[in-house]
Amino acid sequence: MAGGGVTVTATLVKDHAGATVVKVGLDTHSVNLDGYKFEESVFLRDDSGKTYPLEAVEKTTGGGHHREAVLRFAKVAAETTMIELVVKDVAGINERTFHWSTAD
Repeated sequence: MAGGGVTVTATLVKDHAGATVVKVGLDTHSVNLDGYKFEESVFLRDDSGKTYPLEAVEKTTGGGHHREAVLRFAKVAAETTMIELVVKDVAGINERTFHWSTAD
């Protein structure tokens, strides 16, 4: 999802440790991304409106114009059918939202 000169990508990762895991990437050719802290910029929300704060940032790589991290959230409720990752305040864009169905 591009905007403000920065592309944000998010991929839901299947996880066996009872958590919800998302791989997030930031990519640009115009600004330095080192100042963005994943801990302050993301949260997970389910279809009932419940939010899940970020529990851990793992496997952070890159710097400058390209950054990636694996973000670990609490396991979503069993009755959840949809989740969304909200990325806030990156490159002047108030909110970017990524959606996934949790139905198997």
